[in-house]
Amino acid sequence: MPSSAISSITIPNGVYDQQPSTDLNNNPINELNSSNVKNVKIAIDPIVTNGYHYDDEDVEQIDKNIQQYCSIPGEPKETAELDCNNQQQPQDRNGNAEKLMKEHPPCPGKLDYVADPKIITKNRWQKIWHTACRLKWNNIFYLSALHITCVFACYHAAVYPVKFWTAASAITIGYLSGMGMSVGAHRYWAHRSFKAKPILRLALMLLQTMTMNGTIFSYARDHRNHHKYSDTEADPKNPAKGLFHAHVGWWLWKKSPVVIAMGKKFDVSDLLNDPLISFQRRFYVPLFLVINVILPTVVPWLLWNENLLTAFYVIVIIRTTVVLHLLFCVNSVAHHYGFRPYDFRIRPADNRIINYLSMGEGNHNYHHVFPYDYRSNEKEYWEYFDPISHFIHITQIIGLTYDCKKASPRVVMGIVRRKGIPAHFDHHRSLTFRILNAAFDWVAGSVVTLWFLYPFLIYKYMTDREIFIYRWQT
Repeated sequence: MPSSAISSITIPNGVYDQQPSTDLNNNPINELNSSNVKNVKIAIDPIVTNGYHYDDEDVEQIDKNIQQYCSIPGEPKETAELDCNNQQQPQDRNGNAEKLMKEHPPCPGKLDYVADPKIITKNRWQKIWHTACRLKWNNIFYLSALHITCVFACYHAAVYPVKFWTAASAITIGYLSGMGMSVGAHRYWAHRSFKAKPILRLALMLLQTMTMNGTIFSYARDHRNHHKYSDTEADPKNPAKGLFHAHVGWWLWKKSPVVIAMGKKFDVSDLLNDPLISFQRRFYVPLFLVINVILPTVVPWLLWNENLLTAFYVIVIIRTTVVLHLLFCVNSVAHHYGFRPYDFRIRPADNRIINYLSMGEGNHNYHHVFPYDYRSNEKEYWEYFDPISHFIHITQIIGLTYDCKKASPRVVMGIVRRKGIPAHFDHHRSLTFRILNAAFDWVAGSVVTLWFLYPFLIYKYMTDREIFIYRWQT
């Protein structure tokens, strides 16, 4: 049936076999009974959303596409009960439960310490020891050292002169490493939203290593778990536990038995069999030190005679800290504040400020409804600030990416009718409005995404210091 056709409901004979109806003056009006009514067809106008007509036959096509656009690579076919008290003992791929329990005991920490909850609540020292065993002390040390050093780095960058090319290098590397995380680890390896040529995969792997956000394997595995069991006890990030836990707290605690058990239901063979991921997992620490620490510090000193400490502080410490927190904001802020037009029943939301800060990852309600889509919005690629999707679009034009998946307008609006807020999409915008809105979005996004520069510029201007040194010295 064409989309412009109208639906109809057929009422069979005998439905109106009742007493004659009368008006307010008790005068009989059109009598309807089985003798004078054969078939009555009631015309129903099709639902029109954003200029697109929908009828009942669209539902069948929508159902065929939901599995493709609303699923996660390697997700388990059945959904298990998330019950900590009645969960089954997890097993590894060879069915060896005893070995897995040694690697991941029920009480994270030492295997021989599984204290009774009543004893923990009564004994203060056992409670402290139990909490200490659950902490990831290596991550606590690394993050603490990074943030303490960042305080000294900010002071150094504000007081001492910084050459223009050093600041430009920090911004460029920050953007590129963010692309490696968002385009590579997130949209390619975690969601398989597109396919990429080997040279691009290598570049994305190296750029992702510079973010200090862990290996691609650990991120993609946890991110698939996050999508499947979002905002539950099986979600490693679990924004339901609060902003701090979703932002960085989940890095500081060992995974709960529920997260481990449910995560092992995923098929991550595509990640394990990827040679680039295997290479990165094996040499992650030396790769990180060479690409993210040594080269960004030494190259400015060799090329434009920048001070080694200044290059280290600006390009390594400040840039790494800023990029990490912008990535963390997607897990925390975009799961608590914003609009939910595609599915109002879930926590992830579309947040325009986070979209500016993260270069296109802030439309989180759309992403959680359509995780397979390489875009973060159903609009045309030029209509909203999304450098990440533009990067994929450009690489597709030059042949570095292909088979880019995106949800069709029929599928998007069909799911909006079921789970979202159709009124949000009722008004069909003119081309002039769309162009002006796109211009505002791109200007605002370009200004907001450079927020970390403004405090340094303002301080240097108010203290009458040289903002940037433009002289090229060798």
